[in-house]
Amino acid sequence: MMRSPAIRRALRSLAALLLVAAATPRELASQAPVATPRVTRDDVLAPVRNAITSGRLQGARWPVISDVVRDLRLVYDSAQLPLWLHEGRATPNALSIIRYLQLAEGVGLRSSDYDAAHLDSLARRLRDSTATPAMAGRFEAMLSVATARMLAALQWGRVKPSDVHESIRIPRDDYNLAAALRIIAGSSDPIGVFDEAEPPFLHYRLLKGQLARHREMARDSITAASRRRMNGRITKLELALERWRWFPHTFPGRVIIVNVPEFRLHAFDRLTSDSVVVFSMDVVVGKAYDHKTPIFTRELKHLDFSPYWEVPTSIARKEIRPPALRSPSYLQRNHYVLLRNGLQVPVTAANIDAIGNGVRVRQLPGADNALGRVKFVFPNPHSVYMHDTPVQSVFERQRRDLSHGCIRLSRPVELAKWILRDRPEWTPEAMEKAMSRSTPLTVPITERIPVYVLYVTAIAERNGTMRFFDDLYGHDRTLQSLLARGYPYPR
Repeated sequence: MMRSPAIRRALRSLAALLLVAAATPRELASQAPVATPRVTRDDVLAPVRNAITSGRLQGARWPVISDVVRDLRLVYDSAQLPLWLHEGRATPNALSIIRYLQLAEGVGLRSSDYDAAHLDSLARRLRDSTATPAMAGRFEAMLSVATARMLAALQWGRVKPSDVHESIRIPRDDYNLAAALRIIAGSSDPIGVFDEAEPPFLHYRLLKGQLARHREMARDSITAASRRRMNGRITKLELALERWRWFPHTFPGRVIIVNVPEFRLHAFDRLTSDSVVVFSMDVVVGKAYDHKTPIFTRELKHLDFSPYWEVPTSIARKEIRPPALRSPSYLQRNHYVLLRNGLQVPVTAANIDAIGNGVRVRQLPGADNALGRVKFVFPNPHSVYMHDTPVQSVFERQRRDLSHGCIRLSRPVELAKWILRDRPEWTPEAMEKAMSRSTPLTVPITERIPVYVLYVTAIAERNGTMRFFDDLYGHDRTLQSLLARGYPYPR
């Protein structure tokens, strides 16, 4: 007998009810959905506060968290809810940040330093039945530490510049890391918060692009030798990115950069996301063996046309006194005079013998003056400055670490014109006259023009080419060694 569709549906429903009625309580329990433990606010926040109190985060790649404790305390002392969890699971922002941390190599960092794989595993486990309140708390604490460290690394770099170059003092941007943590947790664009922490400069972005390209070339390398060569270049790119992060993100105006291992000076009207070099020139820097040019930054204060050369005591004693003792006319031939207590004294055997011991040596302005026709002064404790030179043949050499530490310029007049371009009284004729004087003429610089004497061994060009330089003074090795120590890096 045929049954209607309605009758068949009714019979199926009745059969299902009979099966349920016949099932045992044990069978019913096995069919019920498994309830995950309820995660409370205190479950999540307690591990974070414990880590803040102890200064340690167990299970992290770098468990000592003294570098971010202060910032985490500012966030969590007033926190009423977790930053990264909702109903016991990772928030969409948390998942986006973990994906960013997993790609840390793209900005020259290491994903393992930020526990990216561990965080990804915890986020997955928080979605299933194995999740525990302790796991949720560990996830919250670990992601807060990793995010704070990543933001700080992008904003300032990991290593302090003065730990690599004792004399450098680069002012840090005022960056509120605690506020940035709160912002990134609630932002509709968390990756954009990371992007804003990075340096905005064109040359930094070009280096990042080249880093990705060189990683790909390293993967495609056939021989072990080519892989080693490519990995060496990748290291230089990573170190260059670290050094760019030391810069403040904004500059008031014009900037002069001297890159020591490149033997080049670059002048910028403004250092921005699309800045173009106004001009560059070859330079001579200090000898690698015993007269390294210090890495530092100061503001340009004045130009000296037709300068005196006040010969440093060590040079006067070692390089001028011996030939002068052999032939007193040596001093006159090279336009040197002797000074005691600031006053000129006669060239006598006794005064020559006292060079470097109460008697100083000065070279007068002229064609053979060691500083040439113009000197650029940015006062510093090293007595280092930029200057012209009467010996232009040195710029024909590829390697130009030849000075006692000062920076010799191949085109000093061009730099002087650029610096004085907004002062109409400094016509080419006036400048030529100033450079032909028998006594110095000092021209104060009222505009703030910082001079950065830097050390970068990898430069990416707009046209896609890369230039790598030797680690002339060994500063790359020093920076690499400091970075290898891992967190916490002193702030």
